[in-house]
Amino acid sequence: MANSKRKCRNCKTYFKPEREFPGTTAWCSDECGTQLALKRLPAQRKKIEKQENAKHRAQKRKFRESDLSHQKELTRKVCNKMIRLLDRGKNCPTCNEPLVDGRYDAGHVRTVSAFPELRFDPRNIFGQCRSCNGSGTHRKRTQKTQESVSVIYQEWVLRNKGQAYHDWLFGPHESKHYTCKDLIKLRAIFAAEVLRLEKGLPPSRDWRALEQAELLRAS
Repeated sequence: MANSKRKCRNCKTYFKPEREFPGTTAWCSDECGTQLALKRLPAQRKKIEKQENAKHRAQKRKFRESDLSHQKELTRKVCNKMIRLLDRGKNCPTCNEPLVDGRYDAGHVRTVSAFPELRFDPRNIFGQCRSCNGSGTHRKRTQKTQESVSVIYQEWVLRNKGQAYHDWLFGPHESKHYTCKDLIKLRAIFAAEVLRLEKGLPPSRDWRALEQAELLRAS
């Protein structure tokens, strides 16, 4: 009822709300009302700040989802992680040194700058030690000769993957124009494989098979 006693939320004493002020039922006096408002102020500010931060994060996420360079970088990281897991325990294709966890990269046979259409194609990427994957690095094949890593890489492909694979990789390729949605979709495929490999399960497919269907055809 309107005139039943209430407990003041500030001083905790019981009082009878005035009929003419039906809204002031949480405090017994103006002083208690002011003190209660001051007590609630930090929590209200925190709530507003939390709402504003959530709104800001949503706006930032929306912006980044439409930022092509950002989406390429995110996809690159997941793709490279998958390659490192696929080739864990193998030897570097260009120096034949064992690939040690945490000390090798995902090296492209055909460079990203020259062949961006193969940027995210696992058939063009293999686990490679960091010294060989470094720009301008050279490795001695014999005491008398020294060839660039790119040439050694090409010869490794021919020797280990066969002529058909070599011809496909070093042949012409259709240009790909990835959209942000394409990259998000592709990254989800790679991320699912990463989780699988991290659990010690075998790969879900032969990622280096020439006959495999394209993971994603860019529009």
